[in-house]
Amino acid sequence: MKVARALWPALGSILFIAGVLAAPKSLAHPPADVLGSLRRDAQLDAALTLRAQEILDRMERLEGQSNDIRVQAFFDINEGALRVHFGPGILPTHFGASFEDQHDEFRHSLTHIAQKVAPVKVITLRYDGREIEAHFPEVRQEAEDAQRARERRLQGMGTPDADCIRGPGVAVAGADVPAEVEAATAG
Repeated sequence: MKVARALWPALGSILFIAGVLAAPKSLAHPPADVLGSLRRDAQLDAALTLRAQEILDRMERLEGQSNDIRVQAFFDINEGALRVHFGPGILPTHFGASFEDQHDEFRHSLTHIAQKVAPVKVITLRYDGREIEAHFPEVRQEAEDAQRARERRLQGMGTPDADCIRGPGVAVAGADVPAEVEAATAG
């Protein structure tokens, strides 16, 4: 009986260690295709992940989002790529501006930390291992439409009705009106 009592604290430690080692694989190790030729700093990645989890834990949830979400963040120093991987439960029922707004603090805070090591050139967000477009196909369509519009402007074609008056606001798009203003005033 005394031997069993003596081993009890050791059993607790073993169970704790086993629980830590059994973390969800999707968060414990980023996908191999992401790791490629990364140059990373373990302390920086730990600081980024800790900050990301703090932001996530105090973030107001949208409809459909879980209260128990895990996140991992890491920085590829060579590429200047900040990568944030959200675990299951982050996706709301509907994609919209509120969901995009939730990501602002992640972008700003994590960029601020990573830029102490190297310039951040790109930020990649993954949701349960995939890009947002895989979960919300309408986002892909909007991105493709925006890309086609940018390409038309770069080719000098403008938008189909760029010289027309737009709605009751009498906003006219022309050579002296920037495309951003035209898009913002379009009815």
